[in-house]
Amino acid sequence: MIEYSRHARERMVKYGILEEWVELCLSDPDRIEPDPEPDRIRFYRCIPGRRLSFRVVVRIEQRNFVITIHPDRRFVCPPYRNASPR
Repeated sequence: MIEYSRHARERMVKYGILEEWVELCLSDPDRIEPDPEPDRIRFYRCIPGRRLSFRVVVRIEQRNFVITIHPDRRFVCPPYRNASPR
């Protein structure tokens, strides 16, 4: 079960990011990298057919607690993620 900070929930509403997309991002990310904060990690995911990429930041020790979420225009979606769903 994923828990969300108030900040993460606010960002989800602001940017129209669905819980199912966050779950997909954490279970099947396009990329994972360390965050500048030493106790955090970043997950990136593109949504097929939506041209939307976003970043989910979680604690390393508690990967089911989402600290923040936001679109990431610098992350380039892999070609297979840009294809429209059939």
